[in-house]
Amino acid sequence: MWLIKDRFSEIFNQLALTEQVNYTIGSHVIAGFSGWFLHVLLDSPLYPDIRPLYPLVANPFYNPGASREIIKVSICLTLIGVIIYLRHLYKTIRDVENANSIF
Repeated sequence: MWLIKDRFSEIFNQLALTEQVNYTIGSHVIAGFSGWFLHVLLDSPLYPDIRPLYPLVANPFYNPGASREIIKVSICLTLIGVIIYLRHLYKTIRDVENANSIF
């Protein structure tokens, strides 16, 4: 994202995905690593072929019985994320309209 942020800045602005803070490449690396790590942790109980503790061949976290709960948690977190984003988008649009109506 850090490398392409300038190329997609107009799209990010239209989607209200911009901040006043200009994040460093280190911030993007930390966000990418934590996203990757959480993804592997959530997928480890679901799939036997994932190797979260490489170079170990086995997946000690594999638990097919937990898949229903993990999917429920993922759906709930997705809905929460969508609600937070839509609230942010609404507030951003309202703030822009208020700023434009002043002039």
